[in-house]
Amino acid sequence: MMSMSKVIVIMYHFIKSKNDKNAKYFNYLNKDKFYKQIKYLRNNFQILNPNHKEEYFKKSYKNLCWLTFDDGYLDHYNNVLPILEEFNLKGSFFPVIKTINTNTILNVNKIQALVNTVNNKELLNYIQNEFNKKYKFKIDFNLIKKDIILKNKKKRRFDKKYAILIKVLLQKQLDKKFRNSLINLLFKNFIRDNNLNNKNIYMNLKQLKELKSNGHEIGCHFYNHDWLENMTNKELAQEVDISLEYFKNNLNTSLKKVTACYPYGSYNLSVKKYLKKRGVKYALTTNIGHFNSIKMDKLEIPRFDTKDYKKLF
Repeated sequence: MMSMSKVIVIMYHFIKSKNDKNAKYFNYLNKDKFYKQIKYLRNNFQILNPNHKEEYFKKSYKNLCWLTFDDGYLDHYNNVLPILEEFNLKGSFFPVIKTINTNTILNVNKIQALVNTVNNKELLNYIQNEFNKKYKFKIDFNLIKKDIILKNKKKRRFDKKYAILIKVLLQKQLDKKFRNSLINLLFKNFIRDNNLNNKNIYMNLKQLKELKSNGHEIGCHFYNHDWLENMTNKELAQEVDISLEYFKNNLNTSLKKVTACYPYGSYNLSVKKYLKKRGVKYALTTNIGHFNSIKMDKLEIPRFDTKDYKKLF
């Protein structure tokens, strides 16, 4: 009979000190709280080395934990790495390739900065007015608010109602071309005199290589941080292929050893089939729950957010 490990996979994003000049723009875990979490996890769980995850999954552990860090934030290099090194622990880091080889700020981060620093009702009214100017027909976003919140409140369980509505509209619901231009317009008009730029939000290639040389896993969060489930087959192939080739050419990573992480937790059967075709064995979702390493699909690995911490332990 095969042994089985029940794995808690924990998802982290921003980890900052209160005096960080960009702290007000983003939802973050305080660095001191992160330290306490890691200390607790180290003392009460077997924390796996993700480069050897298959070996861990073959054994039976009562408490097995996998630390994952999304989006390739500079916080992970400045604040996470020293703490993991102190406890001799390894984690998986998932940068978005576009942030490495261009000076872009991801839409997901622009939206978060807007929601966290601008009155949300004012922001929604602005979006509503721009929508009405763009299209002949009019939609009252307040009338569809309840439906959108109901459909999204589980995955966005830490957001307030207006924040959920704004994020869904700007991340997914509105036409892609329109929402991209609208996000840039909102960012320009509302986020003024800020210090936000690519270099103080995301890690660069040199820092990622240092993480890798220190024994941490660098995984694939794809090129654009976009909704994979909404892509055509051609778009999906291009997104995946460009991403995997980047890992092969710049991080010297065998394609069969690349762990994927779905942006926004977005995937479907077509996405899984193409990843499998390209040799990807493991992919992380934002689905909530423990991972059964024997019974569950390794291309649909669920995770807990760090904010679920109090419920977990």
